[in-house]
Amino acid sequence: MVDYSTEIVIIGAGISGAVLAERYANLGKKVLVLEKRSHIAGNCYDYYNDDGILVSKYGAHFFHTNDKEVWEYVQRFSEWYPYEHRVLAKVDGHLVPIPVNITTVNTLFQLHLSNESEMQKWLDENQVPNAHPRNGKEAALARVGPVLYEKMFKNYTKKQWDKYPEELDASVLNRIPVRSNFDDRYFDDQFQFLPTGGYTQMFEKILRHPNITVQLNTDFFDVRDKVKNFKKLFYTGPIDQFFDFQFSLKEKLEYRSIRFVHETLDMPYFQENSVINYPNEEKFTRIVEYKHITRQKHPKTTIVKEYTTDEGEPYYPVPNPRNQAIYDQYKHAADKLTNIYFVGRLANYKYFNMDQAFRNALDLFTRLEGKNNTSLPTFSSFLMAGFECTYAKAENKKRLDQLADTKHDLYCREDYRLLKEIGITTVREGLSWQQIDRGNGEYDFRRYANMLEIARDEHIQQIWDLNHFDFPDFVDPFSAKFVQTFAEYAKQVAVFLSQYTQKSEQQDKTFYLVPWNEISFFSWMAGDQGIWAPYEIGKGYELKKQLVRATIAAMDGIWQVTDKVRFIQVDPFMYRPAKPPTTEATRQLAREFRKIRFQSWDMLSGHIEPQLDGSPKYLDIIGVNYYPQNQEWIIPQTTMENRLQYTMIPWMSKYRQSLAVMLKEIFARYHRPLLITETGAWGDLRPSFWKRTLREIDDAISQGCPIAGVCAYPIVDRPDWFDGHLVNSGFWDFICDDQACQRIPHEPTLTIIRDYQQKRSRLQS
Repeated sequence: MVDYSTEIVIIGAGISGAVLAERYANLGKKVLVLEKRSHIAGNCYDYYNDDGILVSKYGAHFFHTNDKEVWEYVQRFSEWYPYEHRVLAKVDGHLVPIPVNITTVNTLFQLHLSNESEMQKWLDENQVPNAHPRNGKEAALARVGPVLYEKMFKNYTKKQWDKYPEELDASVLNRIPVRSNFDDRYFDDQFQFLPTGGYTQMFEKILRHPNITVQLNTDFFDVRDKVKNFKKLFYTGPIDQFFDFQFSLKEKLEYRSIRFVHETLDMPYFQENSVINYPNEEKFTRIVEYKHITRQKHPKTTIVKEYTTDEGEPYYPVPNPRNQAIYDQYKHAADKLTNIYFVGRLANYKYFNMDQAFRNALDLFTRLEGKNNTSLPTFSSFLMAGFECTYAKAENKKRLDQLADTKHDLYCREDYRLLKEIGITTVREGLSWQQIDRGNGEYDFRRYANMLEIARDEHIQQIWDLNHFDFPDFVDPFSAKFVQTFAEYAKQVAVFLSQYTQKSEQQDKTFYLVPWNEISFFSWMAGDQGIWAPYEIGKGYELKKQLVRATIAAMDGIWQVTDKVRFIQVDPFMYRPAKPPTTEATRQLAREFRKIRFQSWDMLSGHIEPQLDGSPKYLDIIGVNYYPQNQEWIIPQTTMENRLQYTMIPWMSKYRQSLAVMLKEIFARYHRPLLITETGAWGDLRPSFWKRTLREIDDAISQGCPIAGVCAYPIVDRPDWFDGHLVNSGFWDFICDDQACQRIPHEPTLTIIRDYQQKRSRLQS
C-alpha cells in the first residue's frame, strides 16, 4: 500500500526528479517518487533489446559539460568512459561534418581552404551579419550564410519542428555550431563522457536509498487527491497539464515528439558514424546506430530512424511568441503556489541539455535548502582528542595494545580532565574486537565499561571505533564467516552502548561509531605488504572489498538495534603527484592514485563494485586522516620493478597541496559532512604543522565545506609500532613505569591550540 502522505513528493523519475530525490533522501527526508511510465530514468532510459544490444528507448543522450560541479556529481553514480560525439549530414550526396567546419565547406563547394584565416574569410563573405536576429532564419543566416542555410538547415528545421526557421525563436538556430578549423566534434565541452553501464544503471544508483520509494506505472493525475500532507512537491511534467490546460484557450502549449523506428540488422555495422542527419529528401531526420556509441561487441547492429511528430510523448517545447505568452500565464500561476515547485524541461517549458537539467535541479535544491545540504553531526567540541588504540597483530606475531602501552585505560579520568583544561570535550576511543569477542557467543566489555562511566562523570562525548586494525584469530578475513562474525560483534557493541545509555542521562543522545578504521590503510598493511595479520602480499584489493562487506553488514546489524547512531567512515586521504621532472610513467601513476584514494568510500556508496551492495546510505560522515606524510612525491624510476617509490614532500615545500583543496575535492564528490578524524605531527614539527593545518581547515570551512571537527591523534604520545620508541607526536609526551605515568605537556603546540580556541570563541560570540 502506497503512503501518499510522504514529506517530499516528486512527480517524475527523470533527471530532475532523481536528483531531487537523492538530495532530499540524504538530508534524512522520506521521499515518494511517482512515475507514470514503467521505468525510471525518464527519456535517458536504455535497455538491452531482444537481440542483446543496448539501445535507448527515447533517442541517444550525450553527456557533455563545462560545469565541474555537475561532472563531479554524476561521477558519484557511475564509472564513465570518454566519448566525443560526432555528427555527419547527407547533403548533395556527400557526408559532411556538423558543425560546419573547413571540411564541410571544402566538400560542398569544391574548395581547398587549409587554415582558420581562410575559413574565417569564407564565413565573413557568406554570413549575413545580424547582431539581434528576430527569428531562427535570421539567426541561421548570421551563422552560416544563405547557401548553407538552404542546403543544411532550412528543411531539417521544418522536419524537426514542423515550422520553418522564420516561425521559430532565434534561440533555436543560434545553437548551430560553426568552426573555423577542422575540429569535427559536435561539442567542445571540457567533460565529454558516457556512463559505462548505461544511463538506467546510473539512475538506479541515484535512487538507491532507503528513504526513497519509487512508484512506477502511477499517473500523478490519477492519484492527485491522495497526495496530501507533503512538505514539498516537485513537478517535472508539462506545466499546462498541471493546471488542467486552463490558460491554453483552444490550443495547448505546443511540444514536438519523436517516433522511433528500430531495426536490427544482421551485419556488424550499418553506417560509418553513430549519427547521420538527413536534412532534405528523407522523411526521417536522422539515423542513430548505438553500437558506435556504446562500444558494444555484437555480430548484429540496431539502427533507429527518427521521425518528428506532434503526437506522442512531449520532448521539445516549441519556442515562439505564441507559446511564450501562454507559458507566462502558467508561470505566474505556479509562482503563487505554496510548497509546489516546477522543475525540468517540460515544467519550465525550456529546452535543457543533460548537464543543464542536472544543474537546474541542484540549483533549486540549493535555493530551497541552503548551500551545504548535509546534516552536520553534533559534537560537544570542535577540537577533539584521539587516544591511540592500535590492536593489530604485528610483524613479530605479537599483538599491539597501545591502549595499555599509553596506560590511557588506567589514566582515563586524568586524561579527560587535561583535555577539558584546553576546551576539548569530544574524544575518539577504540574497542578491540579480538579482546571482546570470545568466539563462543560471549562478549566481554569490562575493560571499556569503566571508560564509559568516567566519560559520563566528566561530561566527555566519546566516538568509538568498533575496530582499530585487529580481528580474532578464529576467523579468516577472506571468509564469509568473517563478515557474519563482525556483524554480530557490531550488534553486541550497539546493545552494550544502548544498555549503558539507558542507565544514564545520555539516553536520548546519538552514538557516533567508526565501523572499521582505515579500510584502505589496513588493506595495504595486511593485504599488500604482509606487515600485519593476515600477512598477505598482493591481496590488498580483495581484502578491501571484504572489509567493505563487513562494514555494510555491521551497519545493518547496528540499525536493527538502534537508529540513534551515526557512522563515520575513516580513511587517510593523500596527495601523490609525480616529482619534477616528470615522466609519462609517473604521471600515469599519479592519475591512477587519484582514483585509488577514493576506493573504499566509492565501494561503500555503491559507486564501484556494485556486487558489494554499497549504497549512499552507508556513507554518512566521512572521516579524513591527514598527516605530513600524506603528501608524497612519486619518484621517477627506470624499471617497472621499482615503479612504486615515494618520498614525503618537504613540509614547507611550495609543491604541497593545501588541505582545503583536498577537503573540497572530497566534499564535491560525496556531499557528506566531513570530520578530520586524525591529524598531527611529531617532534619540533608539531607547532608549525598545527598552525598551518588549522588555517587550511578554516579556509575549507569558509569555502563551503561542512567540517564538523578536528581530532588531534594521538593526543598523548605513543610507542612506535615496530621498535617501540616514543615518537613524540601528541600534545602530551609521557613517561611511564610500573608505578606511575606522567603526562608531559608540549607547550609550543599547546600555545597554538589555546590561541586557536580563543579565536574560535571570539568568532562564535
